[in-house]
Amino acid sequence: ERRQLTGNEEPQPELGRTADPMLSLVEWIRSRSVLSEVVDSLGLQIAPKERGFLASQLSSVKVDPRVGADSVMLEFSADKVTAQFGSRQATAPYGEILRIGAIQFKVPSRPAVDHTQLAVLPREQAIGLLQQSLLVTPRTGTDVIQIAYKSIDKRLATAIVNHTVNSFQVLNLQSAKEKSTRRRVFLEQQFDRTDSLLN
Repeated sequence: ERRQLTGNEEPQPELGRTADPMLSLVEWIRSRSVLSEVVDSLGLQIAPKERGFLASQLSSVKVDPRVGADSVMLEFSADKVTAQFGSRQATAPYGEILRIGAIQFKVPSRPAVDHTQLAVLPREQAIGLLQQSLLVTPRTGTDVIQIAYKSIDKRLATAIVNHTVNSFQVLNLQSAKEKSTRRRVFLEQQFDRTDSLLN
């Protein structure tokens, strides 16, 4: 690329690269930089520990990335939810944000259970679990990559796949912009150098 930009067409020894670009994309999609965005945007550091309550029954989940392993107890009454996180306790009506320590979330409506327990995972552990569970495979003979996530929580599975695709697209676009900027800066430097030589 640099040789093309400077007009240097001298033959260079081949590097012998046999990498499959589709497999490179698969690894990029499964990278921590992509999946950390998914974990943060969906609040995947919080996970239900008991049956009867699904992660998709929470919304607007935000967790401080520095939080360690812990658990949150939730109790659901007729018009509000009460959370116990360590020595802290907080209450909020359904549909409003409940803040407790380094965690915040909404319970939009009363679930079918009276109480449940949520696991709070360290960020790196949540990323690792997502990396293990996310299936990213190229379709043979095409330039199509299939992304899947298996869960009993259909809404969560859909959100994870969609956010993974969106996160990859955003990072891919940023990478392309950075590459374009580097190319422009290099050309400007070459122009200045040539201009100076001509002068």
